[in-house]
Amino acid sequence: MKGEDYRRILDFFFSGVEVSEELKQRYLGWLAAYGDEPEVKALLEEYWDSVSSDSPDFDLTAGLERLMASLGEDGASTSSASIEGTAPTAQRLGWLSNLLHSKPLRYCVTAAAAVAIFIGGATVARMNMAPERETVLIASSDNVGSYTLPDGTRVWLNRDSRLSYNQDFGKSARNVSIDGEGYFEVTRNEACPFIVNMHDNLQVKVLGTTFNIVSDPVGHSAEVILRSGSVQVSDTDSKELVILRPDQKYSWDRGRTEVTAVNADDCCRWYEHRLAFDNVKLGDILESLSHKYQMKIAADLGNLKDKRMSLTVKDESIDEIMEILSTLLPVRWERQGKTITIDNKTKNTNY
Repeated sequence: MKGEDYRRILDFFFSGVEVSEELKQRYLGWLAAYGDEPEVKALLEEYWDSVSSDSPDFDLTAGLERLMASLGEDGASTSSASIEGTAPTAQRLGWLSNLLHSKPLRYCVTAAAAVAIFIGGATVARMNMAPERETVLIASSDNVGSYTLPDGTRVWLNRDSRLSYNQDFGKSARNVSIDGEGYFEVTRNEACPFIVNMHDNLQVKVLGTTFNIVSDPVGHSAEVILRSGSVQVSDTDSKELVILRPDQKYSWDRGRTEVTAVNADDCCRWYEHRLAFDNVKLGDILESLSHKYQMKIAADLGNLKDKRMSLTVKDESIDEIMEILSTLLPVRWERQGKTITIDNKTKNTNY
């Protein structure tokens, strides 16, 4: 395909023209197949600052029909396979499919442009919404997303999590909003605080530090684990709630708050592909596993909570890990949906 062909297809996407379901699927298949091409990526970046290069009078629907037909049956089959035969790719495109099925795209384009770039199993959706441009980082349902913000701050987003910031990021403050879970390594800048906005008017304010955040608006819960530095958790009216020290966890559950001691090094490692625990307390191991697998682990461990273990986790499922633990330790476990309950069978004895 030529660069002009890429441009014509992208022009169609940003036009807002109503098309058939079959043509939508062919377009999504094309994006899945060619989205990593350098020319496509360059054009997507260009659309960040522009809408459509074609005249409004141009028949984009007919033009795309002809262009897709000119690609030949091989191109069509490749696109179809990308959508139907490759699950991770299809899941990455799911949000885009929903967008196509919702309101007309012209609604989005009249404000400016929406650009989707697929990078390393994660999705970066950049949305230009008048009057402010907003960048939205979205981790796929299959992988942890790794990003570097404009100030150099590094962020890892857990699966199905998203982070957003607008064009004023870094001017007087570094404001971001999170839905889901993220681990942050914030670049220090005392003149420009880094502020993470969560649900229910909760904020975390830092200068330069490493910490983990979970923001769950559906479950009305949130938590902050500090690994290094200092953070202030407050509401949007700047009412100070608590200042955390390293190895402390702040928990918020429907208005109830609690600060507990944790081993942050062990609890904040879910973004690593391989977890190696060497002589680590069982309670801290379970905390880390709950983040990695996005499961709530309710453990009544008794004297086993402080028992130290060595364990390496690679690609095992959470069920497999629970079976291993129940073989090594006198515990029973049960899973219901996204919650795992663990019970110590010898709570009244010294194991």
